[in-house]
Amino acid sequence: MRIKRMVSIIFAFIIAFTMGKLLVSVLTPPVLPVGAKAPQFEYKNTHGEKVIFQSHDFDIVMFFNTACEHCVYQLELLNANIETIAPAKLYLMTPEENYQQHEKFTKWKHLNTSGRVIWGTTRLKTIKQHFGNPATPSFYIFQDGRLKTKFYGEVKLERLVEMLKIKKQIDRVDGHNMSSLKGLD
Repeated sequence: MRIKRMVSIIFAFIIAFTMGKLLVSVLTPPVLPVGAKAPQFEYKNTHGEKVIFQSHDFDIVMFFNTACEHCVYQLELLNANIETIAPAKLYLMTPEENYQQHEKFTKWKHLNTSGRVIWGTTRLKTIKQHFGNPATPSFYIFQDGRLKTKFYGEVKLERLVEMLKIKKQIDRVDGHNMSSLKGLD
């Protein structure tokens, strides 16, 4: 009888603890809700210089990790279709100091030569402070200095373009027929 009572008390404690954690997570507002002003956060550019992010017209901030296969896939897709997100600036941010040593980094030539792509590193603490707990990949789209939308995980490029509300034909880019966006064949 005594063991049943002890098990009941432990079970009740576990349920109360779980419900309390759930309630706190539901009632805690997101760090960066849609419509919020773009955060100004510090990052290091590819030259090791400290820079403060400031959103302008259209900006996409992507957090990635080169050990994440979904991130690498997303970067390859963006590399193959960088012109489709014009005129947005693309900020590719990671907490990894050595991301440039990744074997695919040199293969992402369009991302590396486009004047609209900014690579950078920032501390995990900074990401958590301004964007909440990071998921990789994650995308934050800013328009006119405000967060328009955010995505966690892989995102179809069509969805990014749609959210940017870029009104242009995507049937020809750089002389290639683009009846649909390029995949990774």
